[in-house]
Amino acid sequence: MQCVFVSEKGELNRGIPTSYAAPPLDKCFSASSEPPPVWSDAEGQVRGESFSPLYKSAPVAIKNAPELYELLVLVDAILGGRAREREIAKNELQNSLSHY
Repeated sequence: MQCVFVSEKGELNRGIPTSYAAPPLDKCFSASSEPPPVWSDAEGQVRGESFSPLYKSAPVAIKNAPELYELLVLVDAILGGRAREREIAKNELQNSLSHY
């Protein structure tokens, strides 16, 4: 998955938290001094390092679909996270998808 979909990190920007900085993973990791990864969004409330979402329309799509937001957050953690973040995200994603 990481070879097919490459995440791009960029400059500091305002946006919507993703990866380890958003639910459901934010409860697994303590806050750090590093800026959190965010999807760039003019209406976003968090300043962090821009992180390209799997789909460019993700910030718009998740506004009315919290379940989709959590699934995309897990995918982002798998694509751009550290080893521990990836493992936890894989387990969470597997658990989430098993309910469908």
